[in-house]
Amino acid sequence: MILPQLFSISLILIILSCCCSGLAIPSASIVTGASGFVGRHIVYSLIQQQQSDDVIICLVRDSKVECEQSYWDAHLSDLEESDHCLVNVLPYDMLDNGVTLTNALHVASSLSPSSKICVYHTASVFGPTEDPIQTANDNIKSAEIVVGAMQNFVRQWRTSSSSAAAAAGGGQKARLILTSSMAAVRATNQTPLNNKFYTNKDWNTLSTLDSNNWGSCYQYSKAASEKKARELVATYPNELEFVALCPSFVFGPPPPLPKQFQTQSPGNARENNSSNSFSISLIKQWLSGASQVQSRLCVDVRDVAKAHIAAG
Repeated sequence: MILPQLFSISLILIILSCCCSGLAIPSASIVTGASGFVGRHIVYSLIQQQQSDDVIICLVRDSKVECEQSYWDAHLSDLEESDHCLVNVLPYDMLDNGVTLTNALHVASSLSPSSKICVYHTASVFGPTEDPIQTANDNIKSAEIVVGAMQNFVRQWRTSSSSAAAAAGGGQKARLILTSSMAAVRATNQTPLNNKFYTNKDWNTLSTLDSNNWGSCYQYSKAASEKKARELVATYPNELEFVALCPSFVFGPPPPLPKQFQTQSPGNARENNSSNSFSISLIKQWLSGASQVQSRLCVDVRDVAKAHIAAG
């Protein structure tokens, strides 16, 4: 059943992209986990499509801010248009009770004249850790914090007399795109509710928090994260627009190297264009024979990025 399911997932992404391709991309975009595999592709795709007055905020770990700013500055210098969008890289901690995300939201609203902000929340830990249960709980808490921070910001944003959009009589809109997972939809070998294919009515009900099984903990966290986010958004439905995307196993190439990085030594070039991806590490293990090859549903990271932007 792998091929039919893979086809249906790819088709969903294509339909979403086609149906939403006519929508304007928000003038202020914030990407959490922007140095990650999916995050980098989202930022790269946004840069290719946005206009001169648009703002992209990349949220990464504090230790990566300088490196990531140089990386995206190099990409911007490759654009033919001299009047391109602005990319700012800021520090982010997904467990700081929303402090760094709130700061990014204020920076975005001050730099962009738009009344629309979209947050792409990709930050999440995927892979084995020393304490998989704590990691799972951190992932769930992160989603909860993002929703809460955005709701608090929107309330202040809409009542601020200094807001340019408010002064112009426009309504401020904020949208959250949550990078969920097929792991939220079904556990390994879990049968679809309709016995044919998975839909938005399916939820992973089998994965549990198991200290000896990081994969089960991760799957549990993705289902719990999305459920929690939906629950919080529904509490105040007029404050946030919400979309959850559920890609399967994500793989593919990194974004193209900026031209000025292409003249570096192969080692430095790989380092500058690398991102944390357990998916890629796992595929390398399969190819090298370090671990047993697994049969998985999969999706190209470039399609995942396009789907995020279409949903935004």
